[in-house]
Amino acid sequence: PETEKASGELGLAMLLKAQADDAKQDSKKKLEDVLTLFEKAEQRFEGFLGAYTRHPRLREARFQVGMLLQSKGDFLKKRIDKDQTLAAKFRETAEDAYDTAIDLFIVEVCDLSHHSVQLTGPFAHRNHLAHHGGENTGC
Repeated sequence: PETEKASGELGLAMLLKAQADDAKQDSKKKLEDVLTLFEKAEQRFEGFLGAYTRHPRLREARFQVGMLLQSKGDFLKKRIDKDQTLAAKFRETAEDAYDTAIDLFIVEVCDLSHHSVQLTGPFAHRNHLAHHGGENTGC
């Protein structure tokens, strides 16, 4: 029951990620519509990560969020490169997406090497401390 619900939540988040990735390939799609798809996927992943902190697929979910944010940054960069008038409005969003993706990838590397790091930004509430007496030992 709880495991099935968690798996369903993760599956929905991954489906929304796939929809956003597909939409970003369509140059006729409005930028705002594609960003909405990315945001919906990100919110689903955030919900999963916040609710199921001990789920066996937690690392996979964090990795997928990183991939989602990298994809979002790539999408925005490509659109900005085509139309510099978008830079003022979306450059910071693209940079934030890249920075958060990198933070999440670092967390995964540290988790795999049994170290820990502190996330900042929108994912800070999911900081993961390794089992070192509750201390953050860095990576």
